[in-house]
Amino acid sequence: MKTNVEKLEKSKVALSIDIDPELLEEGLSNAYRKVVKDLTVPGFRKGKVPRFILEKQFGQSILFEDALEYLFPKVYEEAVDQTGIKPVDQPSLDVESIEPGEGAVLKVEVDVFPEIQLGEYRGIKAEKEVETVTDEDVEQALNSMRERHTELVTVDDRDDIQDGDTVVLDFTGYVDGEPFPGGAAEDHSLEIGSGQFIPGFEEQLVGLE
Repeated sequence: MKTNVEKLEKSKVALSIDIDPELLEEGLSNAYRKVVKDLTVPGFRKGKVPRFILEKQFGQSILFEDALEYLFPKVYEEAVDQTGIKPVDQPSLDVESIEPGEGAVLKVEVDVFPEIQLGEYRGIKAEKEVETVTDEDVEQALNSMRERHTELVTVDDRDDIQDGDTVVLDFTGYVDGEPFPGGAAEDHSLEIGSGQFIPGFEEQLVGLE
């Protein structure tokens, strides 16, 4: 078996696989044993029709499809080994010629791994960036960690709201005396001084019970 490879566009190659007459005959013989089982020809028992009678009655091409189905996996695998290609998809097959006693020529196209050409990367210089960490950055990080691990506790030693307290409240917002959609909530947690609400709202809660 001889194989030629041609590079196509977009990481695709075409293989031209020449199957010698002996190998093709192996496939045809296998196909005959498969096909004859289901054929009935007058004068012969089912499955006992001689090959030359079968080919004369139905034509040699009756065996071609099954012969190629038998041969293709092995010839394709050998072609891949011969050429060293690295397929990434299932191949497509086209039969260019097939003739008992002469052999067959198969045309196979398949996607392969792309060839990557590296540019010149040795000796490239890059600037090293050094991040300066200030005392303020450290303090912000520590405060953030403290806030993430903070637990709320109930205030027992006083009754008034002070700046920094977290209160749980129900509220309803009004526009022109009418409640507006999305302007109400129950059991809402609010940290006084956080600025989550409209300006002046949180300050007015300071001093209330």
